[in-house]
Amino acid sequence: LEFRRVLFRSGIMLSMTGQGSATVVRGGWRVTAELRAVNRKQAEIVVHTPPFLGGFEERIRALVQPAVLRGRCEVEIGVENADLSRQVLINEAVAKAYHHQLSGLAKALGLEGGVTLEALIRCPGVIQESRTDVDAEKFWPVVEEAVGKALVSFNKMRKQEGAHLAKDLAHRIDKMRKSLGKVRGFAPKVMTRYREQLLAKYRAAGLESVVATDERVVN
Repeated sequence: LEFRRVLFRSGIMLSMTGQGSATVVRGGWRVTAELRAVNRKQAEIVVHTPPFLGGFEERIRALVQPAVLRGRCEVEIGVENADLSRQVLINEAVAKAYHHQLSGLAKALGLEGGVTLEALIRCPGVIQESRTDVDAEKFWPVVEEAVGKALVSFNKMRKQEGAHLAKDLAHRIDKMRKSLGKVRGFAPKVMTRYREQLLAKYRAAGLESVVATDERVVN
């Protein structure tokens, strides 16, 4: 059992790994928070948000920190317009820059086929959502609620996995105790067997005068 995968909270065993998510819809916007944690010796919380919510990273980290004492936890915040009326913009200058760089790379590597539109629209910054009329600060209560609900789901999974780990740990400890009892039963016989084997070697070497009470055998 890898003990570092487990944390203890108020007598409850929590797994260091876990995942949880939640979605809150309010004011025509859908905010999704997703938490994923993996094993790591030190605590590390990495927050990913849309650019216009970048100012919330420290606040989100402060919400998650009490639940993550060790391990690497990634927090992903997604925002969508729930009524699908958002305006999508194409950044032509960014697309041209990507096309120029990718075309040069393809030529340098001897690749054929050229740069496709499908490849370009997947490049970061080519397609942008117009949110010039959105006050980012108004999103905080929704983001806070989504992160809080995701934490509940996150800790529920950690408790479930922790319960399995606790059961496995208890089983292993029980086996160790039983094995220790057997070792204690064998212990008194070990020295006697060792003396007998050592005396046999002395006799085989022609040292018949050596007896079990000889300090070379006793010690």
